[in-house]
Amino acid sequence: MQILTLFIKWIKEALFPLKCLVCAKEGNVLCRNHYHYEPASNIEIKTASALDECISVTNYHSISAKALIKSLKFNRHKPAAKLIAEGFNQTINWNAYKGATLVAVPLHWRRKHWRGFNQCEVIARHLKLPTNIKINLTAFKRVRFTGQQARLNKTERSKNLLNAFSWNQNHAVPHTVLLLDDVATTGNTLEAAAEALKSAGVKFVVGIVFARQLESN
Repeated sequence: MQILTLFIKWIKEALFPLKCLVCAKEGNVLCRNHYHYEPASNIEIKTASALDECISVTNYHSISAKALIKSLKFNRHKPAAKLIAEGFNQTINWNAYKGATLVAVPLHWRRKHWRGFNQCEVIARHLKLPTNIKINLTAFKRVRFTGQQARLNKTERSKNLLNAFSWNQNHAVPHTVLLLDDVATTGNTLEAAAEALKSAGVKFVVGIVFARQLESN
């Protein structure tokens, strides 16, 4: 069975070799020239925020970061998820969050069905976490179908996410949650998700974001 799996993998690599998402050079998802991330600027936490911390790996204007996210999210190029996860692993000191539970920002089941997967869940599965950090991808749900945030202005985005998330009380409520998202623009999605987690009884919420998208307005 293992030989068959390796043979299929070899055939796929021969017929569809990996190419750099930026320059199309064969060999890997990102070539040596583009295998880097621009360090992210700090994300300020508002005084009244439900988020206790928020960490970003890079900025969305980074050509490599943007290529990885778009390729995974819209082209289902899942090898990109491994490099995104690697960015998290290199940036975040996981040992500082011993005993925490990691959750991905959820998609509503309808949107997940249309897309075929939740890109944040795919990234989460590639993280190299210490054994004292659990991953729970089933307890935190998006219970209300909402419009796409990218198509709304700042005010509409906040209203759009009202009561959109919920923690399944059949699962034990952790003290600390690491909340994973691929991109943060206004931060409204992370904020709404953190509020839902705090309402469920979570005491400390850390947003972890691959790319922060800076807005000029």
